[in-house]
Amino acid sequence: MDVVDFLRFPVHFLLGFSRSGTSLVMSYLRGHSQIETGYEEPNSLYRLLTAIRWSEEYEEELAVPIDVIKGIHDSAIGLHTTFYYKRLCDITKKKIAVLKHPWLNVYTRQLGEIFPQAHFIGLLRHPYDVIASTIDFRNSDRQAGLMFPEDLNKLMDLYWRHMRILWNARNVLKGRLIFVKFEEFIGAPGKVLGTMFKHYGARVGNEEISEVLAKASSGSLELTARVLMTPKLITPKNKWSKLSKDDQDRIRNYLSPALEKFGYEDK
Repeated sequence: MDVVDFLRFPVHFLLGFSRSGTSLVMSYLRGHSQIETGYEEPNSLYRLLTAIRWSEEYEEELAVPIDVIKGIHDSAIGLHTTFYYKRLCDITKKKIAVLKHPWLNVYTRQLGEIFPQAHFIGLLRHPYDVIASTIDFRNSDRQAGLMFPEDLNKLMDLYWRHMRILWNARNVLKGRLIFVKFEEFIGAPGKVLGTMFKHYGARVGNEEISEVLAKASSGSLELTARVLMTPKLITPKNKWSKLSKDDQDRIRNYLSPALEKFGYEDK
């Protein structure tokens, strides 16, 4: 198969900040007979995307312009990623790949350029719940403790920068990027899955949706991330109420613009 054939293979993305429900939703997506998601942990795409920063630090010493190197770099990323997931889908006998990694949000526009046929879904969750869950995750998981800042303001700034970049990318990726709310997925998973399947170009029908939901209820959905111990649909624990009043007030003051932008009410 030549390069052009590989680049025609459909690779799509599910994006959203950590603790927004992306791992759970990915397991549901993988339950579709046409969708392959692979697994989050060995995802090398984020590492490849960050490699160009090394070149930028040495731009004056490089023999060719940084834009040329970036173009080569992006082409290599597209080929590597498409080849990997095309081969994975050949093995699993699926037709569509959907990728996710919690740190890909900041590269949404670049991903749109590297993968011109890709469709994107941004998963939203109430900002207060995202921050509260991230704090709990950081305190209970060693690896998460290294990933997320302990300072509350720095954590909120990290979240808000990620989500602004993702949200603003809709102006560039017109028609290719849509948003869904995690709360709506919890309340009506079949309806939201139908929207997502259609956006990714997968077969949509009551039979397909019912099959995925049946797998979920029987516990036969496959895990797609280390942190997801059970991909069953349950109402998330209210970790917001466990925060101190002082922390709640700080979060309200800092993230009130996010509530307005994403269409959420205060708590």
